[in-house]
Amino acid sequence: MRQQIDSRAPKRSPYAVVAAIVVAMAGCTFDRLVRAGLDDHGDGTIGDYRSGLVWERDGAPERLHWVSADQYCKDLALSGHRDWRLPTQDELTQLYIRLGFVSQGDKDRRHEPFGWTAAHYWTSTEANGPDEAWVIYFDGGYVVFGPKTFMAAVRCVRGSDAEPTNS
Repeated sequence: MRQQIDSRAPKRSPYAVVAAIVVAMAGCTFDRLVRAGLDDHGDGTIGDYRSGLVWERDGAPERLHWVSADQYCKDLALSGHRDWRLPTQDELTQLYIRLGFVSQGDKDRRHEPFGWTAAHYWTSTEANGPDEAWVIYFDGGYVVFGPKTFMAAVRCVRGSDAEPTNS
């Protein structure tokens, strides 16, 4: 008996299957990355094909006040690029929303492939004048502003036509 092949079914490359297995073995499934629109480049960066941005995978090793966070990004040399900056409030918020969707309630895996800590992360977007800026709390999704002397985590970004608002 012959089986009829459904031409509408998606065809999968054997390379895609192997890639999915390798990524799954690394603790982050290919499906999760695809749904979030992210691609781990394997060089310390994560590509975001929905926004066109490239994110620093690991972030700064310690929490910094805003001026130091801004300088950390400006000084960052990663993956052959030196045009890193703090993300805008909108960029970081949109990434958080998409990563939250990927989690589907699995809090331990919520922020793959980044491995975010439960911390506030700086944005370049100033609030209420030049002495305050917006931060996003990655454990609960809160978007708040605080004094630039506050110590917060840093994750740099590059690309896009977004105009950073940092000085």
